[in-house]
Amino acid sequence: MRKFKQLLCGLLAMALLVCALPAAMAEGADKTTPGYVDENNGHPKYVSETFDFVEDDIAYKLVDGGVEVAPWKWAWKGHNCAQHADHVFAGSEYSNRGAMSIPASVSHGGQSYAVVGIGSGAFFEVGGTSVTLPEGLQYLADSAFSASNLTDITIPASVTRIGERSLASNFTSITFAPGSNLQTVGSLAFDGAGVTQLALPETVTEIGARAFRGCGKLAAVTIPAGARFTSLPAFGNSSFDKFNYQGEVTFAPGSPYYEQDGVVYDGDVLLEVRRVQEHVAVPEGVKYITEGAFWMPNKDSTLKTLQLPQSLVSIGKNAFAGNTGLQSVVVPENVTEIGTQAFTGCSAMTSAVVKGNVTELNGTFGGCSALASVTLPDTVKIIGSSTFSGCVSLTEFDFSGIEEIGSRAFFNSGVKVLEGADSLRIIGNTAFANSKLEKAVLPQGVTKLPQGVFGNCEALKTVVLPDTVTVIQKQAFQKALAQPGSILIMQGNVPPSFDANAFGSSGKPDADVLTVIVPQEAKDAYAADSTLGSYVSVDASGITYALSLDKAALSVQAGGTAVLKADAVLPTGAGLVWASSSPAVATVENGTVKGAAAGAAVVTARIELNGVVLADASCTVTVTKAGEAEKPAGPSGGAAPAPQKPNPKTGV
Repeated sequence: MRKFKQLLCGLLAMALLVCALPAAMAEGADKTTPGYVDENNGHPKYVSETFDFVEDDIAYKLVDGGVEVAPWKWAWKGHNCAQHADHVFAGSEYSNRGAMSIPASVSHGGQSYAVVGIGSGAFFEVGGTSVTLPEGLQYLADSAFSASNLTDITIPASVTRIGERSLASNFTSITFAPGSNLQTVGSLAFDGAGVTQLALPETVTEIGARAFRGCGKLAAVTIPAGARFTSLPAFGNSSFDKFNYQGEVTFAPGSPYYEQDGVVYDGDVLLEVRRVQEHVAVPEGVKYITEGAFWMPNKDSTLKTLQLPQSLVSIGKNAFAGNTGLQSVVVPENVTEIGTQAFTGCSAMTSAVVKGNVTELNGTFGGCSALASVTLPDTVKIIGSSTFSGCVSLTEFDFSGIEEIGSRAFFNSGVKVLEGADSLRIIGNTAFANSKLEKAVLPQGVTKLPQGVFGNCEALKTVVLPDTVTVIQKQAFQKALAQPGSILIMQGNVPPSFDANAFGSSGKPDADVLTVIVPQEAKDAYAADSTLGSYVSVDASGITYALSLDKAALSVQAGGTAVLKADAVLPTGAGLVWASSSPAVATVENGTVKGAAAGAAVVTARIELNGVVLADASCTVTVTKAGEAEKPAGPSGGAAPAPQKPNPKTGV
């Protein structure tokens, strides 16, 4: 029992000791301790946990090869008041020190460490302090001196890397020590610096995007021969941003870069425009135009005319976006790729001709409100998302050969008719929403009308749906087919599945506004349909169609005649149209076929309504020479030549 009491007392003593440790640590903690909290008279702030230890009033963080000078900063903690917001920067311990010298090495805990770098954001917003860097330092990390009030700095010869925004501050003097080994200059490295001269070491091999942005006092800069831009834009379009570097650029002898008429090139690659002209002629030999090369999102471009070389094969994403003065474009025939939104926002462009072997367009001409004429090659199969969105002046478009139309492809466009799209299989959401579409004839193979595809197409009065359409999603016809005289022509014998909100929140059009026309044999099925049944009653007349011919083949002598009888049911307003695939062989009028010359032709009867073919039926006609016995058409006769098939677009 006594041993148990002794053990219990020991455990209790240990517990009391452990409980006392935090209090003891709190009493000994100060601003050199990461996470330390200063109550600050009711406005508490804490030391950010960005370092491992402090020696000689400098914070350090352990890194490979030694230590780096780390941020030693405060942030507001646990409250929001009129002056302070939680976790917002509350000052640096490096500010207002006068002169500060970074040592080449530091000892801590009995161990010596080489100081290899200035850490990320180490001197962010530091003021009232000048900093001397030691030889042996290897890098300045991202934002090392960003937004500080330092005015001059000398970069030791040992430094090989200057990170992104590392010297983005008010420096009036940036000097590289003799024998510099600098290799990498990060993006925006000198952003906003007030230097009047800057001599990059010849050892530099990499320069990031807009390294000299905001260097308004820097009249000229020379890019070393061995330097390469690792990301673009290298300088930034001068009209894109008033802070982009606008001084002279010289490329040292041996550099692959050159500048011509304000445009920077890398051999056969057009990198970017630095000084936009009214006319740009890209020289022959250039194959690639990079992403955003002429991008002008602030709509202050002066570019009006553009000449592209025959050597061009690729145009990058946003390459000419926002050039509001550009009037037209001709894409040469060797181009195989046009990047997303390449010409978006070119609001003055009236015509575009694409001659290249391009298969897909994505957002290419979105927002080109003046675009009235577009010529595309037969190779284009996909009109991707937003390609002609906002092209209100584009009233006509050739859909032949197009297999897919992406979401918003013709959103708010001026296109009035969708037909002749025999290859079309896929249509994206809101593809024609808010457009001026008046007529839509969908081909066989389209299976779904997606959400909002014709939404808010208030001028849409005629729609033809093939029997392959099985699904019609919500808002597909919102505010469409709502004008008096609207017609919805169904070519399938089975009604498709309509979403309950297919006609939008306002509901279906009234029956005296919309007429639904269906195949004669499917009338009962449509009459029973929950969506279209109100438009198709069993005893209604003038809303069905059917067509057949009494012969599939016939033979007639040249100069002779034969009669084809059509069994036709015509909806109100429709007509029966006859045509021959080869009038030189045989003609047809109201079903009477007349032989003209020996040969074969196909005679077709079609039911047409408002220029739309509802149904057709054909007969193969064999014409023999006058005086010869009439030969049976087709394989059984053995002598009948192969008939010419009617053109799928004209029917003749």
